[in-house]
Amino acid sequence: MPRVQCCILPGVYGWGYNGTGQLGVGGTGNQLIPCKVVFVNQVCIVQIVCGYSHTMGLTDQGYLYSWGANTNGQPGIGNKSNQVSPVKVETHERFCSCSGLSLHAT
Repeated sequence: MPRVQCCILPGVYGWGYNGTGQLGVGGTGNQLIPCKVVFVNQVCIVQIVCGYSHTMGLTDQGYLYSWGANTNGQPGIGNKSNQVSPVKVETHERFCSCSGLSLHAT
């Protein structure tokens, strides 16, 4: 099973296999060294979770961002296009935690 590796420094970084954009670095090329994930807005990510080929980040304000594979709607953004950069999940609710599994998110 492919894995996404992320570490939280002053930001979010990803490296390794990136076939569906699960690293969130703006493309699908594999990354041999840590690359910073670029968010459209300045956010403070407090939790990162990885599914089989998608990733989610939870902010300190309770907003959820997701990116990567989207063949089954895993990111929860209302379409089925893979996302190579973080996209805010639009909802009226705030999240306190998140988890990512193989083909879905909770």
